[in-house]
Amino acid sequence: MKTNYHTHTYRCKHAIGKDEEYIENAIKSGIKILAFTEHMPDKKIGDKYRPSYKEFEEYVDTFSKYKEIYKDRIQLLIGLECEFFNENLYTYEKWKKDERIDLLILGNHFASDRKKYFFNAISKEEIILYKDILLEGMDSEYFDIIAHPDLYLANYPKWDKVCKEVAIEICSRAKEKEIPIEVNSQGMRSVNLFDKNRKKYYYPVKKFWEIAALYNNEVVIGGDYHSPLHIEDKYVQLARDFSEKLNLNVIDEIKLNGNIKED
Repeated sequence: MKTNYHTHTYRCKHAIGKDEEYIENAIKSGIKILAFTEHMPDKKIGDKYRPSYKEFEEYVDTFSKYKEIYKDRIQLLIGLECEFFNENLYTYEKWKKDERIDLLILGNHFASDRKKYFFNAISKEEIILYKDILLEGMDSEYFDIIAHPDLYLANYPKWDKVCKEVAIEICSRAKEKEIPIEVNSQGMRSVNLFDKNRKKYYYPVKKFWEIAALYNNEVVIGGDYHSPLHIEDKYVQLARDFSEKLNLNVIDEIKLNGNIKED
């Protein structure tokens, strides 16, 4: 069964296309479950690369309507891709209690200062910090999927002992917490979009996923769609092929950890 649990919209300011174009293209491509997981609003990151809180409310309201309109053709889910910041615990709790929101995925891009961007990590200290924040997020039990867990390797100079130790800690904790981790096709697609002279994908990184294979982590293939044209494109198939070659434990459908009920 074709599913996708990682989709953005124009509200994040770095995705394009109309909402219904994503939905219609997913239906045409045979996708049965499509989760929209727009970036969480965050005033410190700002509205340039994130929805405002006003746009967030409109996003949830709009897709609540689409869920009803398209219910006989595709299952739509409403979610958010979140960084984990300790100062936001109340907000995550609020979103988990919001019955309109089906899932939260943990995509760790920024440190708590909102300046350190882990995609550009080049030091051991940076990737250890990335790991520490990701483990805290998993321990919080707010999140249903770990998006691009190998993002810390996108621009890191070379695989070393610390890279391996970080991968082991991430994969072992995800296994312990029973949280699926994502092979993300955007790390392949982005090279073609932004750096055609680069000789390797930003991610997935083979050595990381060899460790995930040893831990038999549950794995989802994430489209990380930023355009309706990305839906079931060649990079999604490349991510599937990559996962198959490593004999990863790919699952089509995840078990959502559900809303927190009010006392």
